[in-house]
Amino acid sequence: MKGTAHVNAFRRGWIGLALFFSALLLMPLLVVEYQNGARDTAGLAAAEYPGIAPGVPAAGTSPAARPGSGSRPEPDTGAGPSPLATVSTPTVSTPTSTPSSPSTPVGFAGVVEGETISGFRRITLQTSGSVGRVTFVLTGPTGRHYDVPSAGPPYVFAPHDSGWQTTEVVDGVYFLEAVVDGSGRTPVTTVRFRVANHPAPTAGR
Repeated sequence: MKGTAHVNAFRRGWIGLALFFSALLLMPLLVVEYQNGARDTAGLAAAEYPGIAPGVPAAGTSPAARPGSGSRPEPDTGAGPSPLATVSTPTVSTPTSTPSSPSTPVGFAGVVEGETISGFRRITLQTSGSVGRVTFVLTGPTGRHYDVPSAGPPYVFAPHDSGWQTTEVVDGVYFLEAVVDGSGRTPVTTVRFRVANHPAPTAGR
């Protein structure tokens, strides 16, 4: 019985040793076969998706967007400039000058329509600015005209020094007109008044 046990143990030892050496011989073959299969897989991937390294996702693409992953590709949210972006150009405002309204005569000052005056009067033509040369035309009860020019503002009707001494004319109704040079003899404004410096004589004297 002891001899049989020794023979069985010896046989098991030889079988284990044979299996060990078989594994050593097959291991290089298995490694070479695995490497060849990996190269074939990489070659197929490169041929189908050129420019993309195997196992490395393309720029701007998540791993879930790679072909064959079964997931929908995610949009590229890169911060690059949009081709539709517009460049704002600063605007430079140019000051515009508002044209001034032309100067116009307004009316007379120093006498009003229908007034009775006497003694010394300072009568002026009121304007919104300089209207150029003005000629005052005085027409009395005799029908005669007296032209009194005024070169510029203030436009003063001054037959005498700085005004008009009404005692130098006869009493009666007068018309004073202002005519701007360049408008012909058309008056721009007119006023009617009465001069009364001499009282009417009393009846019976």
